[in-house]
Amino acid sequence: MGQRDVILDFALNAFQLRRGINERAAKRFGLSSVEIDILSYLCLYPDYATAADIVRERNIKKNTLSDHVENLVQRGLLERVDRQDDRRKVTLKLTEEGEKIAAKCLKEHDALKRELLAGLDGAEIDHIYLCLDKIYENSQRLLEHTGGQ
Repeated sequence: MGQRDVILDFALNAFQLRRGINERAAKRFGLSSVEIDILSYLCLYPDYATAADIVRERNIKKNTLSDHVENLVQRGLLERVDRQDDRRKVTLKLTEEGEKIAAKCLKEHDALKRELLAGLDGAEIDHIYLCLDKIYENSQRLLEHTGGQ
């Protein structure tokens, strides 16, 4: 198997493992896996908390996001906050209960990362992160160039 296959197969495996974590959490908390992803994203990136940020970064369609956000607000896991600098824009903020759920999911994501990196020393891990940062930047550039197609 060539290097390119290893990279793409790893990406697919990692995506499937993370999706499995989100699906189990969704079942446990009575949410959808997309809603778990939204909560986790907002917990990790509170400075990128507009609907536009989530649509762009999580590749969720605008109308789909709107439905899931409404459900999360109704469940008391998320709140909409008007921005001081522009009243037309709304920031999404986790409630205390939403933060608890997101933290539990992220703890499982961290355990997955530790398992994936098992057997590697610190220097190897640092090198992997350096390489993955470059791969991520390249993937972002490709997505922008192709429009996600």
